[in-house]
Amino acid sequence: MVKAIETQYKGYRFRSRLEARWAVAFDTIGHEYLYEHEGFELPSGKYLPDFYFPNLDIWGEVKPTAFTQKELRKCADLVLYTHRPCVLLIGVPEPTNYYFLFEYEGDVFDVPLENEVFTGVGFEDCDLWWRSERFYVCTGWGGEFMEKKFIETDEKPALAARAARFEFGESG
Repeated sequence: MVKAIETQYKGYRFRSRLEARWAVAFDTIGHEYLYEHEGFELPSGKYLPDFYFPNLDIWGEVKPTAFTQKELRKCADLVLYTHRPCVLLIGVPEPTNYYFLFEYEGDVFDVPLENEVFTGVGFEDCDLWWRSERFYVCTGWGGEFMEKKFIETDEKPALAARAARFEFGESG
């Protein structure tokens, strides 16, 4: 396994440059976040979510590649324990949809890992910020469970995140 490079940015010590790049993207649109705000003892083990977004009251978890079954289980437990959704942020910020987990008591949702069903948790796609006319946390079926936040933006968050330099003590 390749070890991530710890990165300083805006007073935070991120565990990886990837997490710092997401912070740059959030800062570009003025999206408030707290990094590793609070840890939890969950049924699936100890867990420290990467981001908490107070203005949306949701969690955000960053991974360089697709979530493993174990990582997805922890996110599902986080949702059930805290009663807050969790956005799954994979790879560098891109102008695309992402997925989130949320509490749900209705029909079973498909989860794209080994077809495991997480009882009480829904799985849905969302527009995190990429459409210029809106800043949505959800556009799918789960939308009825989440408040929509409107912020004018475009692809600037992704471009800023990719352009950020952290070498030699630089901070974004």
